[in-house]
Amino acid sequence: MGIRIRIRYYTLVLMAIVILAVPSSAWAVYENNPYYNVKAFGATGNGTTDDTAAIRSALGAMTGGGTLYFPEGVYLLKSQSSDAPGAPLLAIGKPVRLLGAGSKSVLKVDGTVSASTDVLEVSPDGNQKGYFGMEGLMLVPASGSPARHAIHLKADAGEGFERMMVKQSIISQLGGKGIVLTAVDAGSLRQAVIEYNVIYGGIELKKTSDQLYIVGNTITGNSTGVILDATNSMIAYNNMTSKTGAIRLVGGSNLEILYNTIVQNQPHDSAVGQRNMVSVDGETAAVSDVMMRGNLLNGTGSINSNTVEDNLFVGNANRVLITRNDFYKGTDYNVSIASTASETDVAYDNHFSLNEASSVENAGTETLGFKYSATLSGSWLNYGTPYSDAGYRITSNGDVYLQGVIKDGATATGTVLFQLPAGFRPKADLKFIVASKEGAVYQTSVIEVLANGNVRLQSGTANDFLSLDEINFSAID
Repeated sequence: MGIRIRIRYYTLVLMAIVILAVPSSAWAVYENNPYYNVKAFGATGNGTTDDTAAIRSALGAMTGGGTLYFPEGVYLLKSQSSDAPGAPLLAIGKPVRLLGAGSKSVLKVDGTVSASTDVLEVSPDGNQKGYFGMEGLMLVPASGSPARHAIHLKADAGEGFERMMVKQSIISQLGGKGIVLTAVDAGSLRQAVIEYNVIYGGIELKKTSDQLYIVGNTITGNSTGVILDATNSMIAYNNMTSKTGAIRLVGGSNLEILYNTIVQNQPHDSAVGQRNMVSVDGETAAVSDVMMRGNLLNGTGSINSNTVEDNLFVGNANRVLITRNDFYKGTDYNVSIASTASETDVAYDNHFSLNEASSVENAGTETLGFKYSATLSGSWLNYGTPYSDAGYRITSNGDVYLQGVIKDGATATGTVLFQLPAGFRPKADLKFIVASKEGAVYQTSVIEVLANGNVRLQSGTANDFLSLDEINFSAID
């Protein structure tokens, strides 16, 4: 077990180094294509005139794709009388980048737009390698939460997107998602970069391929922050305060959740039993090879406390490494590992807000790093506060650590304290000198850990305080 886990761990670290290099070629497809100014097609940008028809005219003129520039201004978007029910405000079927001047370039969605109407519907239009980009634009409602999705990537059978980038933009809360992909075929999106945006309504990308990077965003609003099914992809350095949780990994492999700040500062309104801030739980197959590293998860936030059940839920998943995270609880556990999870590794370097027994719930198989409670023999008891109870854990390197302080048991040579299960035992018998105390007198005792799993007292008569914390060794693979 130790060798297998070691290989997996170093594979994930290597992946972290590789995928931190966000593709710089994401805009290359537009560099040699025409550049259009939306005002040349009659758009006013005065905030009151309906500019929808003018923007559609500009998109229609971009027969080969290119960049459509929105100078400073507020461009009002409204449904047109000739539109079919549910038709998008702007339909894009070519490789197009929408470019603005930052917060001074605003697409304003009229408050009368129906809840079934998307603002931007992007499709490859029969092209198996569709492209789309948006940079430096604000997309806001005129009032309320009109329309449905802000950006809807839509791929029919045989279609897909080769590159997509949304960068340095603000997408305010509409009626649905901030960015969503709906696709017929699996693998319908690859090489996507979503970085340095403010996004309300969340991001949902399923049936994707690989190389998806969601980096440096502020993600909030009424929907889950990120729902992702992908491979070789990363969610990193985001500030996330979404209402129904921050991240749901529902499929894929070789995924990283790195250095995000996740705070539940509004009530979590998912169904009871599903109020998790982060979940790794495959919908149709197990999610595999996930690294969750360096994140801050605060389940209580600054207001509306006790709305999160678990900071992290690991469900239908294999080989999830949890390391260097700070967990602050909601109402149940910091980490909950279900029976459908296998080889979850809870590294020693996480910070938990609770005592360990209340921090991690483990029903998974071959869980690493989790502290298992020892069943003490005879009259030996756990010392209690302020010391941890007797237990044992195994790390990703196959090292076993005993922990806790016990008292009040028999001290005859050979007295068995408890037994370690298979997989947690040394290859040969070992002896350890440990701290002990009888009354006010500190002493040392010797504890043996045998190859058959028995942990027994070899010498020492002190039983007011007997520490197990000095004991660690390599387990048999």
